[in-house]
Amino acid sequence: MKKILMTMLIFVCIIVAGICLIHINHQETDVTKTQTKVGFILNGKLDDHSWGESHYNGMEISARELNLDVIYKEEVPENEACVETIEGLIADGCKIIICNSFGYGEWELKCAKEHPEVYFFHATGVDQLDNLSTYFGRIYQMRYLSGIVAGMQTETNEIGYVAAFPIAEVNRGINAFTLGVRFANPDASVYVKWSNSWTGEEENAEAVSELINDHNIDVLAMHSNAISPLEIADENGIWMIGYNVDNSDKFPDSFLTAPIWNWECFYEPRI
Repeated sequence: MKKILMTMLIFVCIIVAGICLIHINHQETDVTKTQTKVGFILNGKLDDHSWGESHYNGMEISARELNLDVIYKEEVPENEACVETIEGLIADGCKIIICNSFGYGEWELKCAKEHPEVYFFHATGVDQLDNLSTYFGRIYQMRYLSGIVAGMQTETNEIGYVAAFPIAEVNRGINAFTLGVRFANPDASVYVKWSNSWTGEEENAEAVSELINDHNIDVLAMHSNAISPLEIADENGIWMIGYNVDNSDKFPDSFLTAPIWNWECFYEPRI
């Protein structure tokens, strides 16, 4: 049964990768004829081995294909202070502004209303205008598959899940993951601990430590940008389900799999 399930997982992943490639539509447009400046605002760092790095990798691929000049701004606060950063990028000639975290929503909406000539993208957002697009991927589908892996792997039937905030994108991921676990192993339980931080290494490390202390977990999943949950899992001999990028090379002895992003599949055709 396990061999059949793993074969199914591999087959589904190949299909998803194929669909992603098909959706990239190479056409000569006004964007590609001249270099376009793009301002990219991140709540973390470009080399975080997580959410920020996944966007950076996708944008760099898109930049080469579309003749883009991308200006990255790292660790920008998710509050009113981001307005100054956005305004500065527009003053520098950016025709496209991308913000990569939920917390920028209110302020990016404000800037989009004041600059109808600029195109705005907001990852994981909820507000829209003619010049403001919000977007996210169906990562819950990959969460479900990774839940099957976790359910097959656990021997204690106690699986930990560290998550940043109880918002829709996180909640549906937890639900999908748990459904996958239950499909593979009806006796297993998923225990969630909130870190209340996307990027805070200490906050996410503390959440993982509490999971380890409170439960006999032998598999850990996550929805945050911090790398500390993977480090703690590795140190404690706990199998891990990562997120955002493939970190199997950093944790070869404990990394099982991860739902990952290929953001060029979104950025390139839409820009």
